[in-house]
Amino acid sequence: MAKTRNRNPSKRPHAAIAAQRSNHPLLYVGSLIVLVIITVTFIGTPAIGRFAGGGAGTVFGTYDEIAIEHRRGNYFDSQILQISQQRRNSGFRQDTETEARTVVRQAFQRAAYRVAVLAEASSASLAVSTERIDGELIRSGPYVVGGVFSEERYNATPASQRKVNRQLVQEQLLERQYFSDLTSVHTSSHAVDFFRDMAAVERRFRVAAFSFAELPQAELQRFGEDNAALFRRIKLSRILMRDGDEAEDVLRRLQDGSATFEELARLFSIDDLASGGEVGWRYFYDLERDFDGADAVEAVFALAPGEHTEVLTSRFGEVIYRADAALVAPEFESEEALAAVQDYLQRYERGFVEDYYTARAADFRQSAQAAGFSEAAEALGVATFETGFFPINFQNLIAVSRVRAEEGDDPAANASLQSAPFHEEFFERAFTLAPGAVSQPIVLGDRILVLEMLEERRAEEATLDRAASYYPFLVTGSLDRAINAQVFSSDRLVDNFEEGYLKFLRVLNTPVQGPPTQAAF
Repeated sequence: MAKTRNRNPSKRPHAAIAAQRSNHPLLYVGSLIVLVIITVTFIGTPAIGRFAGGGAGTVFGTYDEIAIEHRRGNYFDSQILQISQQRRNSGFRQDTETEARTVVRQAFQRAAYRVAVLAEASSASLAVSTERIDGELIRSGPYVVGGVFSEERYNATPASQRKVNRQLVQEQLLERQYFSDLTSVHTSSHAVDFFRDMAAVERRFRVAAFSFAELPQAELQRFGEDNAALFRRIKLSRILMRDGDEAEDVLRRLQDGSATFEELARLFSIDDLASGGEVGWRYFYDLERDFDGADAVEAVFALAPGEHTEVLTSRFGEVIYRADAALVAPEFESEEALAAVQDYLQRYERGFVEDYYTARAADFRQSAQAAGFSEAAEALGVATFETGFFPINFQNLIAVSRVRAEEGDDPAANASLQSAPFHEEFFERAFTLAPGAVSQPIVLGDRILVLEMLEERRAEEATLDRAASYYPFLVTGSLDRAINAQVFSSDRLVDNFEEGYLKFLRVLNTPVQGPPTQAAF
């Protein structure tokens, strides 16, 4: 495992640890995992059983030249069992090789992360005392039964495993100390005061929401008529091939009648369509995405029923199309054609939709400034709702004061606000409004919001105190994510997972004898 610095290695017998029981509350606050070592055969054995233990050590990689090793009873080993149990409880099958590999890979990533953190702790000369390790073992170690330190369990644990358990406790304390020191650097009194001040001023708003999914039928018809060629449709079959020579051979066989289109599709198409290449009705705009230009698509749409194209080069390979029915021109009074227009706009022309709603939101704002927010909403048929009080809470980091609708169970209102906390513009517009003022339109993903500032207040002191107390946890989580990303992008990490995993399988195919072992984590 990681090279950690412990200048005071423990020489205390278990009796010395047990003697401290009267000085501690002896609450079971840790996690006890019993690793049952059994004789296993990898193939055909449930994953959770074959992961437990595994005698010899297996190195999966290094960080800063420190081994990331799986060994019986160590942190890596305990993480395999823990992850397997969690995934089993979540409904994942435990008897597949894919699941086995997934579990071991995740455990490797956790072990690599811990080795990296411990390496940094070591380079920073962090250490934990013998007394602190003893205290942790008594309070929450693997020898605790029913909240009380068990000397009987301690004596029953092999000396080799007691050594492993002690190392695990030492590593956890070092990791905890490392993050505590990092967090303290980023949680000065000034930083906490700033975070507290962010939560101090709360506002609530009336909101008009414009969803891109609700483009009026008249607009859909207008766009469709202006771009009618895109919404032609034709029923097709195809033979899709990777090789150009093969495609030309298939074309010759179609032309000389030595095989039917369906037979050749079954034999050669990489679509593997048992129906003989049938792909059904395709819109021009949809098929156009398969080619670099419109000429090939026009050739397809020019086919009469039963005719086929020459070999065409698509983005997915060489293809031959056959028309199975005549081209159908769009009728924009039909629901089907309007649905196609809506699909096209959402996928390829969001700018058109955004421009439409931005203009509509701007018209609403002008009307709201002249006649009043509620009156303008009623006159123009715009849905509105009110928010609860919230501060400048970017990314909803202040958990006690989230951006939300006043009625928390209003799905439409909360959907409109879902992405708001992740847009700086939302807070800039919201918290620069004067009372009663109406904001410029704010584009948030697939929605546009217009806000009216209703009321401002100072948050309760209890709320501010909770926000301030939460700040260190926020910083720790942020540091954890940043370090994780840094570890797995660092050239200090040597990832030999594939080689290690194959050796791991061989080890698990070797019968392992011995009593149950215990790991602290």
